[in-house]
Amino acid sequence: MRAQLKLPGQLEGRLWLHRTLPGAGAGRVRHTHEELEFNLVQRGEASYLVGERRHDLRPGTLIWLFPEDEHLLLDESDDFEAWIAVFRPSLVRWSCRTDEYLPLTHARPSGPITRMLGAEAAAQLERMCVSQVALEREADRYNAALTVVLTEGWSLFCAAAHDQGGAAVHPAVRRAVSLLHGKGACYSLDQLARESGLSPARLSRVFARQIGQSLSAYRNRVRLDRFMDIFGRGRGIDIMPAAMKAGFGSYPQFHRVFRRLTGQSPAQYKRALRERP
Repeated sequence: MRAQLKLPGQLEGRLWLHRTLPGAGAGRVRHTHEELEFNLVQRGEASYLVGERRHDLRPGTLIWLFPEDEHLLLDESDDFEAWIAVFRPSLVRWSCRTDEYLPLTHARPSGPITRMLGAEAAAQLERMCVSQVALEREADRYNAALTVVLTEGWSLFCAAAHDQGGAAVHPAVRRAVSLLHGKGACYSLDQLARESGLSPARLSRVFARQIGQSLSAYRNRVRLDRFMDIFGRGRGIDIMPAAMKAGFGSYPQFHRVFRRLTGQSPAQYKRALRERP
């Protein structure tokens, strides 16, 4: 899927600090976009599915996502934080004209896209990101600073000694992940297996080994994210219809998953929403 990022017209890119929020995974699909992107992890852990490989992220990880890299953020810990920067093709072409930076002008890289930065390098890039955010209302200065973030980020990446190549992901697992983030959130294991081309038992084994959690647990997380998105502030739809629309098969199943993953009952969550200003 080709995504259209909503960037302000006067800006040549955007940079922000991403934090895990309830419902943040709702509606995610594997996608590409014309902008070059990097993520610098600050806290917590997550995984990206990029093409045919899974990349595990932890503090200090710098991952680059190129225009033809189909990618999906698989999972995030509750404390996950990462600086995300995206750069329009026009900025990349203007900024990257020497041999050191020419790889950034490619639609797909020929080398590694993920490396672990040392503590000093990670802190240096983080400081640049913090300074950049303060300039967002000044388009010319913001665009100039984006060029510095882009080129310095790549220089720090290239200087990092440790190459994280990522783990190959079975085509059936990639298919199951795509389904779960689409219409497959409502599927049974048998349906997912049939659509993915493996037996239920083999799909479950391979999925758990390559994604790092059971297929059932991953499906429940996707369903809960979808529920959070559908339910919103709890003013437009009741809990049960939202749970069923999100893919849960029954209220007891939804209640059990909700309490295990959030530490509270759906009713407690609804009351807390109503008490917010």
